[in-house]
Formats: sequence, structure tokens, C-alpha cells
Amino acid sequence: MLPVTEFNYKFPKDKLQTELDHIYKRKLYKESELGIDFYNLPYPSGILNKTLVDFTIHYNIISRCTAYYYVIEPNRFLIPHLQQETSAAVNIMLDNNYMPISFTSGEYYCNQAAIDVQDVHWIRSSKERRMALRFSFYDLDYEQLVRILNAEAY
Repeated sequence: MLPVTEFNYKFPKDKLQTELDHIYKRKLYKESELGIDFYNLPYPSGILNKTLVDFTIHYNIISRCTAYYYVIEPNRFLIPHLQQETSAAVNIMLDNNYMPISFTSGEYYCNQAAIDVQDVHWIRSSKERRMALRFSFYDLDYEQLVRILNAEAY
């Protein structure tokens, strides 16, 4: 199975982008240790959490999960890593600067996809700032998440 699986779901990207812009411009974030200028932008309420709830209801996902925004600045990268507690994830690009996610099996460009975060992965540098959000799941492995996303939505 490939480490990245795209799927179709209509995310409210305009609203999410507006919320992320608000957080980012006001520097309401903290830098992560995973890479250079990799920003986790936590937001305890608002559009992001509503989107996570709507998504999990739509697919009938029963798992502990969190949602967060992240930004990778121009000419910055993420080092090769595994997620420590997250067993599977969904990444959604909020701008048109799609970043390839690199694995030993290759590079994958995706707009929105399930990601096998238990496989070593990294993100190369780019000339563009990249803005995205991630849903991290703790009780589903990648193959289970892909089966759910490929099944008929409830």
C-alpha cells in the first residue's frame, strides 16, 4: 500500500484559510522541534474544530484525534521523522503551494490525503510558504483510516 492516499471531501478551505491567516498574522503559535520554522498553530475552537467534528461524523470515525494548522516557511523543511503518538493522519493543503511528502518509496503531491505517519517521511524545502492543516488520529492505523475513507460515507 502506498503511504499516501488521496480522497474527496469538501473542506471549507476558504473559512479555514481565513482562520489560519488570523492566527498566523497575530503570531499565535509556537515553533515545533521537528524542523526549521515548522509552526504548529493550535486553535482550541472555531472553524478548525468544527471541521474536524464534521469530518469524523461524515465518515463515522471513532478515534481520539486532534486538529491543528501548520505552516512551513519558504526555504525551510521537515527532517525525516516518524510521528510519536499519531498512528495515522489526514493532511489538507489550504493554499495552492502543494508540498510533496517524501518517503523512501518516492515523493507524493497531494491536495488532501491520508498519510502513513508511521513510515519515515519528510518535506523538502520550497520557495513558497506552505499552509495546511492536519487531523491526527491515535486509535486508527493508516490502513484502517484508508478503508474508512474509501467506504461509503454515512
